[in-house]
Amino acid sequence: MLKRITSFCLTLCLVTLLISTAHAQAPLGLPSGSNTSYVAGGIRLPFDNSPWALLHTDRKVFLRKALFAGTFGGVFEYSQIFEVRGDRRIVSVCQKSDDSNVFLILLQDGFVVRFDADEFNTKNVGRIETGSPNSLKKIAGDALYALDLYGKMSISRDTAATWTIDTLGFNSAYPADFTLDSTQYVYGN
Repeated sequence: MLKRITSFCLTLCLVTLLISTAHAQAPLGLPSGSNTSYVAGGIRLPFDNSPWALLHTDRKVFLRKALFAGTFGGVFEYSQIFEVRGDRRIVSVCQKSDDSNVFLILLQDGFVVRFDADEFNTKNVGRIETGSPNSLKKIAGDALYALDLYGKMSISRDTAATWTIDTLGFNSAYPADFTLDSTQYVYGN
């Protein structure tokens, strides 16, 4: 009996140490102190059928695979798929609901980068022209919507290749944020 209790305590201590170590260290390649945003989970890559998740900081985009996950945390493998250089930064990343393995990365200067998990590549697809540089704050939707800091909404119906100002959307209101429902109807707040 004493042997079982000792074995259980040792196992519990090792698991606790493993979990606390996983939380205490910044993941490989993920700078500590960066704002990390979770984008989507359940991504299936053609070369690995395990579920992956996508997350980003203001400089890098990562795929994350759970090697061990439990109630109190886990150990993850990170693969960097995109990084901005210089003084550029990532503003927003969205998943296309009509193709769950396609993600669009919005940079603060208006450039939109497409990541295709099926082909495992990134490419520039377009640029949002705004009157105010570095004012973009969010991208979302299948007919893509982009919002700037001043509440002006732009829309693209060709996966970010061309953009126009959305003048019909909010009846001259300037929202601080927006969300979409499952039918892609846009709500401003």
